[in-house]
Amino acid sequence: MSAIREDAGKIRAALEAVERADDAGAMAQLRGIPRQSLFADWKLFVRGLMAYYRHDTSDMLANWDRLDKNRPAAKITEPLKVMAGVTSIRQNAHLLPKIKQLEGPATGQSVLGILANLQQPTMEHDWHGAVRTLKRSGSAWRKLDAGTYRRVVLWLCGELIDGEHVQELDQLARFAEPPAIDPHWHRARAAVRESAGDGNSRRYWQKYLQELECVTALSPADRKTARGLVHLHLAKDYVHDAECFRRCTCGWDHSEELEAAESIAIEHFNQCLELAPTYQPAYVSLAEFHTSRAQPHETAKIHERWLERMPNDPNVLCLLSTYHRDYNSPQKAREFAERAHHLKPLDKAIGDLLWETHVGSARLAARRCQFDQARDDLAAADRLRPDRKDDYDVLARQAVLEIKAGIPKAARRFIEQAQETLAEPTALWLVMTVEATQMELPNKEAWLYEKRWRTSLKRRCRSDTAGLLCRTLMPHLQASEPYENCDEHVKALLRYVRRCSRVKWHIEDLRSVCEFVDVAQEYRILNKLVKRGLRNFPQAAYPHWFAARLEIAKGPIEYDSRSALLHLQNTTRLASASSDPRDREVLDSAKQAETMLSDIAMHRSYMADEDEQEDFEPDFSNPFDGLAASLAALPRDIILEVIGEICQEKGLDPEQVIRTIDRHRDATTRAAK
Repeated sequence: MSAIREDAGKIRAALEAVERADDAGAMAQLRGIPRQSLFADWKLFVRGLMAYYRHDTSDMLANWDRLDKNRPAAKITEPLKVMAGVTSIRQNAHLLPKIKQLEGPATGQSVLGILANLQQPTMEHDWHGAVRTLKRSGSAWRKLDAGTYRRVVLWLCGELIDGEHVQELDQLARFAEPPAIDPHWHRARAAVRESAGDGNSRRYWQKYLQELECVTALSPADRKTARGLVHLHLAKDYVHDAECFRRCTCGWDHSEELEAAESIAIEHFNQCLELAPTYQPAYVSLAEFHTSRAQPHETAKIHERWLERMPNDPNVLCLLSTYHRDYNSPQKAREFAERAHHLKPLDKAIGDLLWETHVGSARLAARRCQFDQARDDLAAADRLRPDRKDDYDVLARQAVLEIKAGIPKAARRFIEQAQETLAEPTALWLVMTVEATQMELPNKEAWLYEKRWRTSLKRRCRSDTAGLLCRTLMPHLQASEPYENCDEHVKALLRYVRRCSRVKWHIEDLRSVCEFVDVAQEYRILNKLVKRGLRNFPQAAYPHWFAARLEIAKGPIEYDSRSALLHLQNTTRLASASSDPRDREVLDSAKQAETMLSDIAMHRSYMADEDEQEDFEPDFSNPFDGLAASLAALPRDIILEVIGEICQEKGLDPEQVIRTIDRHRDATTRAAK
C-alpha cells in the first residue's frame, strides 16, 4: 500500500512540474516509477503531456498511443488530441462537451468551441460559412482573446485570396479588424481580385498606394519601400498586358494599347527605383523588360544604375562586360571582367569572359598599331588559359598580329606551328581571314588568306574540318555586330556542309555542325544531319533533341506526336546520365517541351465536341488528327483563347500556330469541295 501511495505522489509531483514548465523535474519524478507499477500508464500520460505543451505531435502520439483505451489516462487524452489537431471534432463529436469543460475553467468562455465550429466549414471549403461563423462569434472572441482572433482573421484572409473568393473577402472586410499594414483592406481586395482575374484590382492597388503614405504600423523608410514594391507589382502587371497585346492574334491593331501599357510600366518601374533604390529585383525586372523589347543599350543603363548601388555584384559586372564585348568596347569589357574575376577568381565562366576581353583588347590595339600593347594582351590571355596557348586559332591570331606589325618571319613561325596541329589547314585559313578583317590588315593581305580558305573548301570534306570551321564561325554568327563579310563566310561554310553527305562523322564534330546549322536556320541540312546522328550515335542526347525539335516545328497539325515524345523521352534519359553541361541545358528544355505537348493534347480534348467524339476514332500518332475539322464549328475567340494560353506558357508564337491551323483547315475544306 505504501508503494502505491508513493507512486501516486510521484505522478502528482510530475504533473505539478509540467504545470510549472519544469520538464526536467517531471522526468526526475517519473524515473522512480517502475514499469510494473499500477501508475505505469500515467507515466506515459505525463510524457505525452509534456510533448503536447511543446507542440511535438510525434512524441505525444508515441506515448499516448501506447495507453490502454479503456483506462482513465487514455480517456483524458481524447479531447487533448482534438485540441492538438490530431483528430477531427467531426469524428469525435461526443468530446465537444469535454472540450468546453476544459476551456471553461481556463477562460470562462468557449474559444476552443468557436475554433471547433470554424473547423468544420473550413475543412469542407465552405468559405461563406466560415466567414458567417467568424462574424457570429467575432465580438465575444475579440474580448476574450484578441491575439488569436487576429491570427485567425489573417489566416482566413490568405485562404480567401488563394481561393479567389472575392465576395467572401469583401464580407470579411465589412466586420473584421483589418491588418495593421492594410487598414482599409485595399491590399487584400486588390490581391483577391487579381487572383480571380478581376480588372478592378488596379483600382485597389492605387488606393493602397495612397494609404501607405500614412500607415502608422510602418516606419517612414519602410513605407517608402512598401510603396516601391506596389509600384513594381503594377509595373509587372502592365508588362503582362503589353505581352498580351504583342501576342494577340485577333487581327486588330493594338499598337496604341501596346505603347500605352509599356509607357505606364516604365513609369511604375521608375517610381519603384526612386522609392526603393536598393531593391535588386526591381532592377532585374526592368532589365528583363528592356531585353524583351530588344533594347540592349537601355538594359546596360539599368545594370550600370544597379552597379552604382552595389559595385561588387559579379553577375552584373559580367553582364556589362558581355555587353561591351558585343558592341566593340573591349577595354570597358575587360575592366568589368577583371573586377568580376577579382571577386570570383575560381569561376571558370568569368575566366573565359576575361580571356575573350583580352583578345578583343589585343585586336583593338592592333587596329591602332599599338603592337606591344596587343602582344601584352595576348600574353595575358595565355596566362589565363595556358591550355589554349598552342591551339591553332591562338597561333593564327598571333601570326596576323605580327603580319600587321611588319614582322613576317615571326608570323611564318606561328603559321607553321599552327599547321602542325591540324590535319589540313582549312580552319587555319578561316581564322586568319577573320582576324585579318578584325585587325584591319590591308585588303591585299586579307584577300590572300580568303583565297586560301576558299580553295581549301574545295577539298574532300572531313569531319574534323567541318567541326572546326563551325566552331570558329559560331560566335560570330551569334554576335550582335558580326564582322564584315561574315554572311558570305557563313554561306560558303553551309555549301561545304551540304557536301558532307558521305563524311564519317565524329560525335563532337557532328554536334558542332548541327548547332551551327540550327543557328543559321538551314533546317533541310539539319534534318539530314540529325538522321545521321540518330543512326551513328543513338546513345547521344543531342540527336534526339534536334529530332524532337524538327518534328515539333512541323506545326500542331502535321507533326507526329508519338515520334516527338519518343525523342524527348530519349533526350531526357540520355541527358540525365550525361556529365556534359550542354546536355544539362538540353535536359531542362526537353522536360519543358514534353510538358508542352501534354498540355496541347489536353487542350485539344476540351476543344473537340463531345457528341462528335463518341463516333470519332482518332489516329493516336497525331494528337491533332481531326482538330481542323472541328475548328469550323467553334467560335474563333475560343480557339484564340485556348491556343493563346498555351503559347504564352510555352513561349511559342501564336500567330504562327494559328496560320498553320488555318492553312490546314483551308486545305481540308478545298479537299471536301
